[in-house]
Amino acid sequence: MDRCFFFEVNELEISVVEQFKKWLMEDGRADSTIQSYINDLQKFNGYLVERDADPEVLLSRFYFTGYLKQLQKD
Repeated sequence: MDRCFFFEVNELEISVVEQFKKWLMEDGRADSTIQSYINDLQKFNGYLVERDADPEVLLSRFYFTGYLKQLQKD
């Protein structure tokens, strides 16, 4: 199974992304906004997997600042 931070789903719960998407829809966000946010989460998830971050440990500021620096380079 591929490692991921935001997309794991077990039989008893909805993924964090799906909960976030539902909240955005209920908040009246445009479909394009919702898709953009989900895309951003997928890219951040990929960054975390590339860095071999442990999904069982809370994320530190290091990962967020590192990701932002990478975005600025690209």
